[in-house]
Amino acid sequence: MKTHLDPTALHPLVATTPHHAQAKVRAAVDRLVDRAARGDRRAIGALAVAFHQTLHDAVVEVIDDDVDADDVLQDFYVRLLERRWTFVAGRHDAVQWLKANVRALARADDP
Repeated sequence: MKTHLDPTALHPLVATTPHHAQAKVRAAVDRLVDRAARGDRRAIGALAVAFHQTLHDAVVEVIDDDVDADDVLQDFYVRLLERRWTFVAGRHDAVQWLKANVRALARADDP
């Protein structure tokens, strides 16, 4: 059964979510990231909407350039479409996994 994930319901993430709902939010984000890592275009779009600022900030921490950060994020979404990474729920925290991958791309692209 496919569920529709409203990206606006995913942010701000767990930090401001009541304790009893945290597991549900984490599970929803895990499913979204898993689908995105498998090349699901809708999931990638939902990630782009829900986590743009979080991921952009993670890239800027590495390269300190807003324009280049947008290029890195574009590369990141293309790589998700190409299924270049594997996400394993339970082994990785979904948001940290996203941030680690965009930071790695930023470092690889940084002269």
